[in-house]
Amino acid sequence: MKLWLRAANPFTPPRGMAEAQRAARVAVVALAVGIVQLFIGLLYMPKTEALVQMMTAQQKGQVMTAQQVAIQDSIVGMMPMFTLVATLAFSVVYVVLAVVQWRRMTWVIPTIMLAFMAYGFLGGIGALVKIGSLIEFEFAFSSALMWLANLATIALYAAAFRGGRMLDQLKRSV
Repeated sequence: MKLWLRAANPFTPPRGMAEAQRAARVAVVALAVGIVQLFIGLLYMPKTEALVQMMTAQQKGQVMTAQQVAIQDSIVGMMPMFTLVATLAFSVVYVVLAVVQWRRMTWVIPTIMLAFMAYGFLGGIGALVKIGSLIEFEFAFSSALMWLANLATIALYAAAFRGGRMLDQLKRSV
């Protein structure tokens, strides 16, 4: 276990091939955390009433036609099914990426996931700036926990990137 914890440290460079392999495989743990986060997100799916209230509060002061109101209502009605399908689809993608990362131990998958995490953080910050005052405490608390989990996965992806890069350099030097 101590060897895996050392490999998961993004601030410690791998000391050899075995440690670089462990570090590269740490991305599988980060992908597993991502799958758990996706399914935790499903727990908040029944909160469509809160979503409707947030959308209504956002659009106060805007004049909406009956057609726009109908479109908004249909979007809110489709969101639970879309969320379920998207969660299942992303879970399958994460499992495939985890299998590939475990076998290939590449630096590419951690790099892509780090880019997606950065994009997600920017989107999350934008959402907080736009609707931050409308967020309920329960949702804010769960969001804070998700952000902490995201920070942990960023550290794991960074360690996996370092391990994958070292493995790539070792393969090229042979």
